[in-house]
Amino acid sequence: MRIFPLVFVFFSFAPFAYAAELNLSASEILRVGSSVVITATLDTLDEKINALEGALSYPKEYLMLREIRDGNSVINFWVERPHDAEDAIRFSGITPGGISGEGSEVFTLVFEVARVEDVHFELEHAKAYRNDGEGTEVSLRLNNTIRVQERDVEEDSSLPEPFVISLASDEALFEGQRFIVFATQDKQSGIEHYEVCEGILGRCMRTESPFLLENQKSNSLITVRAYDREGHVRVARLFTPEAKIRYSFYSIFGILMFVSAGAYARRKSAFLA
Repeated sequence: MRIFPLVFVFFSFAPFAYAAELNLSASEILRVGSSVVITATLDTLDEKINALEGALSYPKEYLMLREIRDGNSVINFWVERPHDAEDAIRFSGITPGGISGEGSEVFTLVFEVARVEDVHFELEHAKAYRNDGEGTEVSLRLNNTIRVQERDVEEDSSLPEPFVISLASDEALFEGQRFIVFATQDKQSGIEHYEVCEGILGRCMRTESPFLLENQKSNSLITVRAYDREGHVRVARLFTPEAKIRYSFYSIFGILMFVSAGAYARRKSAFLA
């Protein structure tokens, strides 16, 4: 099986001069269902800009918006904080004193990839204003075509990394009841989910860490399975001190039953002889 990560290549065409550009850069993504982070940065092209606004549309059949981040934005005051207005991501903001240069982050978008296709963004109602005391409007353009190219990578054939299960209790969590904590990672396809099983033949359930134990005596074997996105599984087990005592008792009881059964069989054979 081959996996085709998506690599974004940006094109910009300028039939006439612009005073500022809104550029997009994207993280590499691995497959449909993976997340991609797209950052919008401002290049003032030798101007000093103190305000901008616009509406950024994207193909919703290819990308599903999960989050908008503006914590690292160069914009100090949002008139209209970046938000999804159904038809587009709308934004409007001001930075007193102005912005100059390139690479100034405006906002960041986190998408889930729904389909593998070329992706086209459009910037409408785009305006930027000079920091010249008069708020002179200048043109603002977007590098708006993202082409998806396929590139072969190795198939994910590795398991998630080994991990341990920790038993804990804390008055701040689960009212002081016992719970387990666990975590691992898979550097290729990523962790898809975890399963926790209590007891040798106990019920398993899909869950996350921390996990509240059903058996608060903690005298059963605890098994956690970590599955990556390719279906590979890494298993970790925890024998608590209580579980060791319990299973040791079962082992001793089993040995005694085996010895007793053997002795009974020998006596019966001797009697019949």
